[in-house]
Amino acid sequence: MCYLTNNVPETISLNVSGSLTFSTTSANKVYINPEVDHVTSIKERFSALSIQAKPIQGTSAAKLTPEEEMFINRMTVDALVKATGAGEMKESVVTLKATITGINSGQGWYYIACRSCVKKAEFENGVYVCRSCGTLEYPLALYRVKAEVQDRTGTTTVVMFNYPAENLLDTSAKKLLGKMKPGDDSVPKELNTLLGKELVFKLKLDKYNLIEGLQDYRVSTVFTPVEGLEAVYAQKEARKETACQSGPATSSNTVLTTEDKKKRKRSSCEEDASQELGEDGSQELNEAQ
Repeated sequence: MCYLTNNVPETISLNVSGSLTFSTTSANKVYINPEVDHVTSIKERFSALSIQAKPIQGTSAAKLTPEEEMFINRMTVDALVKATGAGEMKESVVTLKATITGINSGQGWYYIACRSCVKKAEFENGVYVCRSCGTLEYPLALYRVKAEVQDRTGTTTVVMFNYPAENLLDTSAKKLLGKMKPGDDSVPKELNTLLGKELVFKLKLDKYNLIEGLQDYRVSTVFTPVEGLEAVYAQKEARKETACQSGPATSSNTVLTTEDKKKRKRSSCEEDASQELGEDGSQELNEAQ
């Protein structure tokens, strides 16, 4: 800390053309770290405190490896569409392994966004305007790719915004847009290279999916399936399905009623499902955008 005071008389010596001259004038004087009672008391109070850094504990999902993330609440297309359509979906994050069969260009493959909040900007009176941040001097072109995907159970639509789409295509929307002629609304050939690719989509479901039962599921991350891991997962699911269908083993001396069998079978399946979730670490906390 320093104080600066004015009008302190000082004698100044100057060497002008080889001649030494002296003059007296008002000058500034700087005091470095002066002893001030108020400041000293504050320093003493803070020096008595014990300062320790406390780590911020993340959610269990943040600790998952990519290999584990690929199987979080894995569902089929049919199961996902039925669960969201009926309002029975309890998870907000699921994964889906499916093949891209089409690119929907009806609403375009990109959007113009605000550089600050990344929300969609509107073109008004020759300039782009963000409803939250105002007029934009340098708007961004970001991906919004709506794709049709299919697995053995059915077909649905997913939406890939900038992060997953750019990682998948290994180029920016701005670069693709720069290659196109003004007014050209067609889908770039780079996007068509995605057709036929089988991928694992990590989906972040929102109120439109969970409450209104709409599709167009938002993709947060895209993975390339790992054959060995997929085989292990398929075997595990097959064993679980077999156990649920056959029910628990009983003694030959035990006679169960039909209702007892149903209760035991349901309990066994629920217990197996609970154990699978615990082993795979596939429960994830809901997150806000």
